[in-house]
Amino acid sequence: LKRHSLDYLRQRLQIRPSDVYKMMKTHTRLSTYDAATKILPTLDKLQRSLGLRNSELRQLILRMPSVIGMGTSEKEGGKLSAFDQRLDFFQNEAGMSMKEVKEAVLKQPSLIQYGVASSLRPN
Repeated sequence: LKRHSLDYLRQRLQIRPSDVYKMMKTHTRLSTYDAATKILPTLDKLQRSLGLRNSELRQLILRMPSVIGMGTSEKEGGKLSAFDQRLDFFQNEAGMSMKEVKEAVLKQPSLIQYGVASSLRPN
């Protein structure tokens, strides 16, 4: 892991080095992420969109560090990011309030990693 990224994760999430080590064991690509271009924007987007407190963001990332790798930036042509597509599905197709989405994601973080067409939307 890039030293700057390690320091940023530890500071932002207020976690111990052993926590970072455990996260890297379960999500090996974490070591390739840049703090400024990947980690910071993703954590900010998750926290802002779901209305997470710092402690809730820490809980979410420690339970499923792979969410840091999720696409959160808008695509070319104004196409929604993978994360935004999932939020859109939960709110507009499943009829969930943002509070309900937040509670569901904190209970089961993998929900925000499922593909809308392949896993979430009934066939």
